[in-house]
Amino acid sequence: MVRIVQRNTRGTQYEYLKCTRFNNGADCENTTMYRYDNFERAALDRILHLALDNSHFVKSDETGPLLGQVAQLSKEVELLEGERSNLMTFIRKYGEDEDTEKELLKLRPKLAEARKQLAEAQEALDRAKGNATPEEHLARVLEVKDAITSEDDETRQEARRTVRDAIRSIVSLVSCEREYVPGKKTPKRTITMFAAGNHLKYEFDNDGNQIGGWDMREFATSDEPIFKAFSEEISEPNEAQPLAKVALADVLRRSKSEP
Repeated sequence: MVRIVQRNTRGTQYEYLKCTRFNNGADCENTTMYRYDNFERAALDRILHLALDNSHFVKSDETGPLLGQVAQLSKEVELLEGERSNLMTFIRKYGEDEDTEKELLKLRPKLAEARKQLAEAQEALDRAKGNATPEEHLARVLEVKDAITSEDDETRQEARRTVRDAIRSIVSLVSCEREYVPGKKTPKRTITMFAAGNHLKYEFDNDGNQIGGWDMREFATSDEPIFKAFSEEISEPNEAQPLAKVALADVLRRSKSEP
């Protein structure tokens, strides 16, 4: 299958998947075309938040210095806590006096400030490693999704590279199928996508609406023999001679600016 772009008389652009032989003018019975643009939008809505894990948001140029900063501050906090512990031990053993009380009063704000700096450095390190709350993760996924269609070429290309690499790690198979319906000239067109070791299945119609699928991810981690066996079985789905099998990652190589 190849991706082609067509425009109507008003200049509206549509993207399709089409049999390579048919597109090259050779004789082929597979003349059906599938709306790729509708499929891409629907597919990314379903799996992008799963595909884009923390590893795709790592800032490697920041992690090194932050690791050193966290280590240094951790040592500083450890030393200050040791001093406080020694002072408290002295007070418990000999009672309070003016000197130890002064030392303790000076130590408390130092320890509080060191702990604050350590917490801030650790948070910065976590972010540099790509860690985020569910809300933050959703926000950055939506940001990447918007960037895929950015008018800025560099932003768009970087986002598509990120998505391409992420999709490769989760999508197993995409298949296109047609079914002729009696009394209708145009066949029913379906694009099916398997992901997460085929434990996720999504079926879309030609307009990008999800019309079926499954979520069997819980079986992959089950200790029940019957569920484990089923998990292994669905990891290799036996599709009934699909018209085409295309890797979504490969199609995502193209940019919006392509003709």
